[in-house]
Amino acid sequence: MKNIFALVAIVALLTSCVDEISMDYNTIDPIPVIEAIADQDGTLVCLSQTRNMDSAPTVSDMSSADIVLTVDGTKSYTFVYLGSGKYFAPYVPQTTDSICHLSVMLDGQTYENTSVITTPPVITDSKLLWEPLWDTRMAMYRLYVLSPSDEVQYYLYRAYRNNKGYQWGTFTNKGSRDGYSEKNILLFAEDALDDPEEYKDDIFFDGDTLSVSVTSIDRQTYDYFESLSLSSRSSANPYCFFSGGALGYFAVEMPAWQSSLVFRLEDVVSSE
Repeated sequence: MKNIFALVAIVALLTSCVDEISMDYNTIDPIPVIEAIADQDGTLVCLSQTRNMDSAPTVSDMSSADIVLTVDGTKSYTFVYLGSGKYFAPYVPQTTDSICHLSVMLDGQTYENTSVITTPPVITDSKLLWEPLWDTRMAMYRLYVLSPSDEVQYYLYRAYRNNKGYQWGTFTNKGSRDGYSEKNILLFAEDALDDPEEYKDDIFFDGDTLSVSVTSIDRQTYDYFESLSLSSRSSANPYCFFSGGALGYFAVEMPAWQSSLVFRLEDVVSSE
């Protein structure tokens, strides 16, 4: 009986020490978010806005924006509204070094950004490799990128597994040798194969499709995506280059290099 009373006393003591913490988030007005990309499929602009941490998700009316894309200060394109905050124009990037200027007027405020068309990437070869890493090996997909000049070039890659997004990232041709640079896309550690159920979202299994695209981007777009990848760890907003205080990016991507293969574990060879 004494033990029961002692146990009740301990539980009461512990529960009495629990305090509820109320988080007091700063409240600010919604900020427009502009995500714009011009590639071989045309130019798509997606508009949305931020919300406070303690606010319920809402659908904002973004159908009244006036959007104009100007190329080299002469040719202009207007956008049609597709719904759900999305606008489309038929412009497809073609001429290297052309300057594209995007103007978005929303609720009486104008937001502007520019992007420069850069030289398309040239991937001369690609390989599936095992690379030693501490006490295991990493499966990776290595790209060999032609870098004929000393000018720094910036790239954005996207990798897909069975047509679903797997990873994305940026890289440059810095450190290239003999006119070539390499990019290693890390896939999974070999010891993950010992517990395939645990790491099923990371592992490529025999028969899976690995698809990769690489596009060239300008320095500003590169800085945005680099900061975006870091913001996932720091909880900070990525760099923003829109005037007027809007968040988001404007990227002009030349036609992408694309590769698709059916993964076979026996096709992954040692890099040594």
